[in-house]
Formats: sequence, structure tokens, C-alpha cells
Amino acid sequence: MFNQITIIAPGLLGASLGFAAQQRGLSKRIHVHARRPETRLSCLQLDWCDEVFSTPEDAVKGADLVIICTPVGHISDLV
Repeated sequence: MFNQITIIAPGLLGASLGFAAQQRGLSKRIHVHARRPETRLSCLQLDWCDEVFSTPEDAVKGADLVIICTPVGHISDLV
């Protein structure tokens, strides 16, 4: 079990992974980074999402596992 999983870009894939991790009890906390304010607001209303951040740097602090679900062309910029 992880203490914290962070999901970068909670679109279809990221949200599905977050939901599955929560349902299976794989993490005590699930944090999310979303670029768009409306996406952050939507994530806060979901049971599997514990906290939402506007920057990836803040979202990954303390994470045991970081899952990047952005389009491939954006991954190297985030890493």
C-alpha cells in the first residue's frame, strides 16, 4: 500500500486509475494535479480524490507513486 499516489492530468485514464486505486485500497491518499480550474473543481467532488493542486510540483510532494497521464508530447516537460 502507498501512503500517497499523485495523478498528473486526471482525464479518462488518470481518473480511472485513481478510482481503481481507491476502490482497491492501494493508497491512503490520492492527490491530483489538473491544469484547468474547472477540472480541479470537478475532481474535488469525486470520492477517490483527496486533494487537488494547481501545480505539479505541489501535487507530487510526499508522493510514493506519481502517475503521469498527459499526452506523450508533454511528459518530458513535466518530468
